[in-house]
Amino acid sequence: MNKINQLSLPATLIIISIILGGSYLFAQISKEKSNERQQEAKLQEDRNKEEQKRIEKEQEQAKKDEEKKSLDNCITIAESNYSEQWFRECEGQGLLSDRCISIHEMSVDEYMKLNNLPKDKKIDAISQQYKEENECSCRLPRYNADSIDKRLQNDKDECYRKFPQ
Repeated sequence: MNKINQLSLPATLIIISIILGGSYLFAQISKEKSNERQQEAKLQEDRNKEEQKRIEKEQEQAKKDEEKKSLDNCITIAESNYSEQWFRECEGQGLLSDRCISIHEMSVDEYMKLNNLPKDKKIDAISQQYKEENECSCRLPRYNADSIDKRLQNDKDECYRKFPQ
């Protein structure tokens, strides 16, 4: 029995050492996994922040593009109104031929029919009608021209006010 008592102390120490060593090892493994989870969470957070920045940048660019498009449309309308006002002033003063007035009033399809243009040449017809319309202009007295030019400038200024860049 004496031998058993002599062996039991070292055996107990070995068992305690194994238990403590296992507990320590388990604690280290657990700590390592916790660190890995924290690192993974940090990486995911960084990825989410980058994705959010990218989305915000795309939204900002889309907003700028939309504002630019709105400004361009507004200016196009102002210039179209200018051309129409100039045409109407020339027409009102009797400075345009009947052909110019009829070309201005007709649709592209009517223009194609009048000039016997085939339907597959619609783009050419649009270009031709536009060119012919532009040749139909007149010189207005300075007070008329200045008034129309001023209105164009006011309309453009209003566009820039509505859609600042």
